[in-house]
Amino acid sequence: MASSASAQVVTELSSPNTSTERMPAPVSLKSGKKLAIKIGENHHHETITPIGLTEAERERHMYIIGGTGNGKTTMLFYEILQDIRAGNGLAVIDPHGDLAERILRYIPEDRVKDVIYMNPDDLMYPIGMNLLELSPDLTGDDLLHEKDLITEATISVLRKIFSDDDSGGHRIEYVLRNAIQTALTLEEPTLFTIFELLNDAKFRRKVVKGLEDKNLKDFWSNEIGKAGDMQKVKMAAGITAKIGRFLFSASARRMLEQPKSTINFEDVLAGKKILICNFSKGLLGEDTSALFGTTVLAKIQTAALRRARIGQSDRSPYYLYVDEFQNFATTGFVQMLSEARKYKLFLTMAEQSTSQQDEQRLVDIILANVGTVVCFRSGSPADERLVLPLFMPFIDQGEIANLPAYSYYVRISAVNAQEPMSGMTIVVEENGSESTAEQVLKSSRELYAKRIEVAAEAEIIEPEPKPIKKPSTKRKPKTNHATKKASDELSEMKPVA
Repeated sequence: MASSASAQVVTELSSPNTSTERMPAPVSLKSGKKLAIKIGENHHHETITPIGLTEAERERHMYIIGGTGNGKTTMLFYEILQDIRAGNGLAVIDPHGDLAERILRYIPEDRVKDVIYMNPDDLMYPIGMNLLELSPDLTGDDLLHEKDLITEATISVLRKIFSDDDSGGHRIEYVLRNAIQTALTLEEPTLFTIFELLNDAKFRRKVVKGLEDKNLKDFWSNEIGKAGDMQKVKMAAGITAKIGRFLFSASARRMLEQPKSTINFEDVLAGKKILICNFSKGLLGEDTSALFGTTVLAKIQTAALRRARIGQSDRSPYYLYVDEFQNFATTGFVQMLSEARKYKLFLTMAEQSTSQQDEQRLVDIILANVGTVVCFRSGSPADERLVLPLFMPFIDQGEIANLPAYSYYVRISAVNAQEPMSGMTIVVEENGSESTAEQVLKSSRELYAKRIEVAAEAEIIEPEPKPIKKPSTKRKPKTNHATKKASDELSEMKPVA
């Protein structure tokens, strides 16, 4: 969105003469450097200076902190709109839904077919997203590497979703790792195949009988097979309870149980697609929303890592926006921030407070690897302790908590360290078009979703395991996990709803 055009559709929300006026923009912003994206304006006396980032500065990621109603989402929306109009590829993960729904009304006509609208609550048109799906035609070391990537991603997702549930620690993770690797020897495994392996003795025996990997076969035959009943329950119940609760979520089953993903995340990145994820906690529930968000991050991370197979010049930039990042941040994903530039994946992360992160060290990693930090008003003392040093000696203790709404402090140090400055958000005055939103939704359903009559096949037939190396022309039966009775001595515990 060019500055000249945007000036016609925006208005400043902050009032003049606030404390934010005393911090002028640095000379580098006034020298006319080429901005790739605008994030607001600096008002100092009678001088108004656009605040924005160059392409190089965007590569070092952005971290936004701010309480509800202070302008955080307004800034995100304005940035997203600029990327859409510039033809960039981007993904938006929204745990509330309002931002995702609003974006649909602003899609230019020439980008309608680029949009993938992922809304799990759209039960009649579920998008397939299989966390355990392997890239086709891989063999040898490439296949082994792919399995390792997917195993780590799946463990990372489940660890994040149930980080508050210490159900056996490393032992549980060890069982889970073997279950995932075993599932990956079958055709079209899904997250719920892991549940079947641990909860259905008949299914498991068929799978183990066909295993060619000696280590996996020994695990099931010796460590699991020779364990006592109570020990088996302890080894498996933590995992089956975690995964099993999603068997009772229609949205989770219809999206995650489809054996073939209806979107290819490598194509999403390479094709500059616009992925809009409406993971409203109010509609889906907190755990299911977190599962979807963390799964999308894992899929994007895996797709980005696969870019190692192609040259740097062939990696098109992709911009990822995550609101309430603390809901979805896994240790593995946060640790990838330092390498994300190499894969041309650039993040904008927003949180209400740094104190919402489960692990403080994740905040430390984020702050060490982002080049731009934006701080809106926050009432959390923890935020001030962490962020104030970035802005000292230019602001004093207490000023962050007293910022007016839609005003912020920002420090841009991605390429060359700059003095911090004050800023005001910009709000788009255009109303958008409801007919455009309907057109986008229709296009996304046609291109990327499956009608329920097709997707529901996964819910009505019993499973029959098939090894990857022995493909069959027969139709692969599916499992009705929600109604099937578990008949296994391994775990008598019922899944936790």
